[in-house]
Amino acid sequence: MPSPGPYHPVSVHVGGRLRVLRLKRGLNQVDIAGVLGVSLAQFQKYESGKNHLSAPRLYTLSQKLNVNVGYFFEGL
Repeated sequence: MPSPGPYHPVSVHVGGRLRVLRLKRGLNQVDIAGVLGVSLAQFQKYESGKNHLSAPRLYTLSQKLNVNVGYFFEGL
C-alpha cells in the first residue's frame, strides 16, 4: 500500500477500493456522490482517504453497487 501521508491507512485503502469499483462500473464521482447524498468535494475526500466513510455509508454503497461490505476491506 502506498504511503497514505497524513491520512489513516484504512481510509486510504477503503477509498482506493471504492475508486476501483466505481471505475469498473463505469460510474463517475458525481454518480456516487449522489448515491451517498454528499457533495462532489466530500466524495473526493472519501475516495482519497482524507475523510473516512462511516459504516452506514459503506453499507449504502455495498447495496447500491452490489458488493459485500467486506469488499472495501479486502487486501487490507
